[in-house]
Amino acid sequence: MKTHLQELIKFYGDNISNSKILKKERLYAWFCIILTLVFFMAMFFNQNTTVSTTIIILMLPVTLTSYIVLVYKLEKNLGGLENLTTGQKILVCCDTILTTKFLVYLNDTKSLREVKIKQLRNYFEEKGFYNEKHLKIFMDVSEKECQNRFLNISWLSLLVGFLIPIWTYLMQNMFKLPNFKFDITYLIDINTVKFIFIIIAGLVSLYYIAIRLFWAAIKSIILLLFPVRKYEMLDLTSLIRELYLECYIEENQKEKPLIVKGFCEKK
Repeated sequence: MKTHLQELIKFYGDNISNSKILKKERLYAWFCIILTLVFFMAMFFNQNTTVSTTIIILMLPVTLTSYIVLVYKLEKNLGGLENLTTGQKILVCCDTILTTKFLVYLNDTKSLREVKIKQLRNYFEEKGFYNEKHLKIFMDVSEKECQNRFLNISWLSLLVGFLIPIWTYLMQNMFKLPNFKFDITYLIDINTVKFIFIIIAGLVSLYYIAIRLFWAAIKSIILLLFPVRKYEMLDLTSLIRELYLECYIEENQKEKPLIVKGFCEKK
């Protein structure tokens, strides 16, 4: 027998996850991922400067255009462009691009948020849980679930494991290993040694920043194709929190104060 939390998670995955609501846009999402991948590979992993620069200049407008087209398709699918003029459609798409930082924060899309909130509200109303008390319990339980299952990962260990192969690659290229002939006289000048390690640390940092930017650029788009439980739970918790606040305000507004001889009592 499924618990209420399991039923809620299943409802989210089957009805209001990004991969379900926006499943019609998967082809455009694949285009964006491929173009972004080519762009970043040309920027950081091509040793031919001329070829790399040419590819970057050509790919930048194409990649940006693919994201703009995807934003338009998303808004159209969500109904955010209905009964609007061309100018108004452009303004809506521009607002979405700015709000989501080119879809880095896809869940901040206004029209997508409204669709999810509406369906989740209907779910709680059908189950008889749409009130402040029950929403507070669901919110607390989902937050604890996220903390226990997904937020206790040590990012330091992941970071070290990620940077070790990059560090090895840079060391091999800088010293031309294994053909590099080690000479102890190189270590006499401590400033040279410091300079070498500073350069390596700087390059590793640049690679790390580049890959973080790449991941930020395609993470939300990947979630359109492949649902990930961690990000679904975080989004679900955020939606419940918003519904809780909405319900709390509604219930408190219904309690009209009664003024009697200078005293305020609630009905």
